[in-house]
Amino acid sequence: MSAPAASQGVVGVPAPAVDPSSNKKAAAARKQAEVPIFQKRNWILYYNYVRKKFDKCRELIKVMKEETRGISEYGLYVEGLLFRTEGKILQSLEAFRKASRLDPKDVDTKKQIAASLFLLGRHRQAIDAYEQAEQLDSMDWEIRHNKGMCYVFLQESHLAREQFLKAIQFNQALVTFKKLGELYEEQEEEEQAVAIYERGLQLYPDNSELLTKLGLVLLASGNTQAAFEKLGSAVMFGNASIQALMGVGCIMQQHGDIDPALDKYALVANSAPESPYMWNNLGMCYYSKSQWATSTACLKRAVYLSPLEWKINYNLGLVHLTMQQDATAYHFLKVAIHLNSTSAMVYAALAVVLTRLNEIDNAQKCYDKLFTISKRIPLTYLNYATFLARQDRIDEATEQLKLFYKCCQHVGKEACMLNKDLLAACKATATFLGMEQTAPVFPDSKEVKVRKKKDKEAK
Repeated sequence: MSAPAASQGVVGVPAPAVDPSSNKKAAAARKQAEVPIFQKRNWILYYNYVRKKFDKCRELIKVMKEETRGISEYGLYVEGLLFRTEGKILQSLEAFRKASRLDPKDVDTKKQIAASLFLLGRHRQAIDAYEQAEQLDSMDWEIRHNKGMCYVFLQESHLAREQFLKAIQFNQALVTFKKLGELYEEQEEEEQAVAIYERGLQLYPDNSELLTKLGLVLLASGNTQAAFEKLGSAVMFGNASIQALMGVGCIMQQHGDIDPALDKYALVANSAPESPYMWNNLGMCYYSKSQWATSTACLKRAVYLSPLEWKINYNLGLVHLTMQQDATAYHFLKVAIHLNSTSAMVYAALAVVLTRLNEIDNAQKCYDKLFTISKRIPLTYLNYATFLARQDRIDEATEQLKLFYKCCQHVGKEACMLNKDLLAACKATATFLGMEQTAPVFPDSKEVKVRKKKDKEAK
């Protein structure tokens, strides 16, 4: 009897074993085959781009274009970024638009198109591009922030403010707090600026730039103590900005701490020796120390660096006026008036110079212009009273001196900047006008503050 034929192999002989690694290789090969050809080099391109190997990136992009016949979305995207780093904004815009046509729903590409339009100054078109991106991702804070920046350049402040506030709702980014605070400052809304900076400091308490901005706003609004604390904190946290040092020095200078202020300005001079404002403040520090020659040298350096800054020209005129160099003082004060015709201080100083130069009619015009601009400078009443007394206009001089006494009673002699020489001049004018018996005792500024506080509490 014959044995049956084996249909599935030889009986008793085991089947050959399958190598597990061969299965993995096959799976990897299948997976690799599934990756589209226009994406397989993306990771290499990304690897070289983040390491700033731009030449290698350009070579890869060229190869990717040849392989994909120009439809490599990521290659076009990176090419746009490379064009932008080279300053070729139009070419970058075209590259991003090509990438966007390949994937119209990609938000990042839309944002890059808008960024290129922004850099080209096409702010309206940039806003339209950001709105298209916003339709794809309504929660992206960068879209809101950048739209706000476009509105800032279009000088549409209310729309910019809305976008910045929406950006903060999505992500409380430091840069948005800075821009929104600056926008409030430009609109002279100091309270809103202070509020937004303080809100930012709750999240970034050690940020010296926010502390500096808040300190400068408080200083401009007259809150000197709070400004000094914020600016001091900005200096303390290190990497102190020039603005912080200048602000601290300015506050010290206003309070008569001249030597500490000079130390702060010296630190500024190491970092920014070409700052006209630093030289201006240095000059006025030396003016307070009666070092006229040093003060003049610093101020002339400042006016050389910034000849169109009216305050520097005014200060230089003031120094020459103190040195009784009236013709030179007239020159700088005249320049200051041409640069800023609404400053009462300049007209007050120019009136004194013209009086010394015996230009009576022009001095009278200066006083007339001065009082149409502002009536809040007490010392001008004393100067005008002296001027009128010398012209034998006794009744008018008497009225001006009474106004000066009233101002001094209201704010105190320190606020009126009364020193020994001015008190002596006031006494001489009062004696000439026959008012020495009615001259009041000038209170200190502290006494005035205490009196006002008591009156307020009584009410």
